[in-house]
Amino acid sequence: MFLFILLVKVQMGFGQFIDTSSQNYKAYFFENGNISSEGYLIDGKPDSYWITYYNNGLRKSEGNRVNFLLDGSWKFYAENGNIKSIITFKNDLKNGKSIIYNDLCLKELEEVYIDGKLEGTRIEYFPDTSNSIIKKTTPFIDDKEMGIGYEYAKDGRIITVTSYKNGFIDYKENINRKTQDDKKTGIWKSYYENNRVKVEKNFKNDLLNGYVKYYNVDGKLDSAILYLNGEKLLNEENIADFDIKYNYHSNGQISNTTTFNLNGKKDGFSTHYDSIGNVISSEFYRNGVLLEKGIVDIKGKKQGNWEAYYLSGELKSKGAYKNDLRIGKWIFYFRSGKVEQEGYYNDKGQYTGEWKWFYENEQLLRKEQYDRGKEDGESQEFDQYGNIISQGEYIEGEREGEWFYHLNDHKEEGKYRYGQRNGLWNYYYPNGKVSFVGSFVDGNPEGKHEYFYENGILKREENYSYGLKHGKWIWYDVNGFETLNILYKDGLERKIDGQRVKYMKK
Repeated sequence: MFLFILLVKVQMGFGQFIDTSSQNYKAYFFENGNISSEGYLIDGKPDSYWITYYNNGLRKSEGNRVNFLLDGSWKFYAENGNIKSIITFKNDLKNGKSIIYNDLCLKELEEVYIDGKLEGTRIEYFPDTSNSIIKKTTPFIDDKEMGIGYEYAKDGRIITVTSYKNGFIDYKENINRKTQDDKKTGIWKSYYENNRVKVEKNFKNDLLNGYVKYYNVDGKLDSAILYLNGEKLLNEENIADFDIKYNYHSNGQISNTTTFNLNGKKDGFSTHYDSIGNVISSEFYRNGVLLEKGIVDIKGKKQGNWEAYYLSGELKSKGAYKNDLRIGKWIFYFRSGKVEQEGYYNDKGQYTGEWKWFYENEQLLRKEQYDRGKEDGESQEFDQYGNIISQGEYIEGEREGEWFYHLNDHKEEGKYRYGQRNGLWNYYYPNGKVSFVGSFVDGNPEGKHEYFYENGILKREENYSYGLKHGKWIWYDVNGFETLNILYKDGLERKIDGQRVKYMKK
């Protein structure tokens, strides 16, 4: 027998009310009599404000629906009552800001969705600080990492700059670092609000070494001051301006052209020619520091073998060009000299053959096969300890066949066909027990889908036909008792706990 709530209005979060006297009010209960959910049913379907509860009486979730679809801010809670997340929806899809909290109710993650896809900047926070100190920012475009991301120390300084392209890391630079005894080391940078570099310094044992470079807001070098072991070597700022100097062979042909700034430092290309005018080598400098060397032809295109360097002098990459396109084998390095990435380009400058990415501890990060710039063949990704976190095969840039993922809190196994999930998929908890079993056809759910608690008890049973909800959906508590039963047909609810859902005729 149902329990009846005597209160006429119950005030909820967000300033919302549930009117328990409304003819559309509906409440569901656990077998022990505790309320499991309450809200409004319109034509037998949940609408407007709804609250779900744990068996202990504390709220599990609350939020609003418009035209039966999730809308606005929804709150989700842990079983002890702590807030877990606040997620904004529109038309049943994540739209707007989502915030995730840790077990201490401190903000852990903040991200923005547009029509269910990540867009804009994801912000991660240090988990043990109450004043929301940013730990990491990652840019997203159309659900893929794209652009420049930053990692921060707790004092707010940027310590890592990462460039993303189409969901992959393009390059990563460690800056503003300190040794274990709190001494500044390596490259230090500060930035304008438009993310252009404002000042660049190089430290060794907490002392300035090399040029301190000052840039204007447009990214142009304004001045540079040279230091050695913390001592300034020049009396005045070096104002950055440029002059091209020429040297000649005895036959009158140009032997070398070099661009200098007013400090007398090479700044730009330095090109060397033979006695009949052929380019034999080129270097590119920035304020006296060699950044690249190779050959640039008379049309200004890179040809032959090239090497690139970090501003601090370490080798950054090496490989060959043909008409400004990378060809053949290329190797990219961390500043430490260890390999970061290596692989091959075809004669069109596209990835080809095997490519490998590495962590700085020399552990393999990712290994993939490419053909004409697209993934084609086996793909593997590893964590820093050598454990496989994803494995499968691509055909012409699309996932195909058996795939395996080992994510933070679970692993997934299943098949792809033409880049879409097809056939049986299984998810597992860290303890090895199944958390999900279900099939897909062309990326759409099909047939029975089952979710399980970590103790192995069935949590939810879903049924689909051609991607639409079709058949019985049953929810269970952690003890295996049924809490809700909905019958669907062609994506529409037909019965809720055996009660027929009526729809208005148009």
